[in-house]
Amino acid sequence: MEWTKELLTEFIDLYREKSCLWIIKDSSYVNKNMKREAYDDLVNFLKNKNFTVTVAEVKKKIQNLRNAFSKERKKIEDSLRSGSGTEDV
Repeated sequence: MEWTKELLTEFIDLYREKSCLWIIKDSSYVNKNMKREAYDDLVNFLKNKNFTVTVAEVKKKIQNLRNAFSKERKKIEDSLRSGSGTEDV
């Protein structure tokens, strides 16, 4: 099965609900049990969508999404600083 835009959006929304995975100032961020349960929820979500994944693969997917987001954000920030038009970006 393939990552569709709809599936990716649902995955990101579920990830956002699990603040213990990404808000470092949250007290639950250091709670390993909560993090393990949150990753298990993400794995179960994907298994319900006919994916066969592990926690390590989910972590890798999240990291890939974060890297892609950072790259795109940097491109936008650089273009704003340089004064390039939208056609040049």
